[in-house]
Amino acid sequence: RLAHGEGGNDAQLLEPDYITYNAILDALDKGDQTDLADMIYEDAVCNGLIQHWSDDDDDSVIMGTSVMDLHSFSVPMAKAAVRMVMRTTELGPEGGHYPEPGDDQP
Repeated sequence: RLAHGEGGNDAQLLEPDYITYNAILDALDKGDQTDLADMIYEDAVCNGLIQHWSDDDDDSVIMGTSVMDLHSFSVPMAKAAVRMVMRTTELGPEGGHYPEPGDDQP
């Protein structure tokens, strides 16, 4: 949140929106500040300003799982979305181990 106003008495809080987050993510991407970009992106998702999952029920039925929809995302925002999904799904339901090709399956 940013304080805006002249003097200090009439300061108002400005709430960032989709455009603000997109501009910040673009600048952080250009500055190679991936960790900060990921924190900013997660904040936008948690505040409901950005959604990377498809709302189209047909996608889920066809794929049998959740589908990301990055059509309206800039490249820096899409990269942050993919990193978030990879980070949040890497632990997986079995404590984080996804078998490598050739691993013995129980």
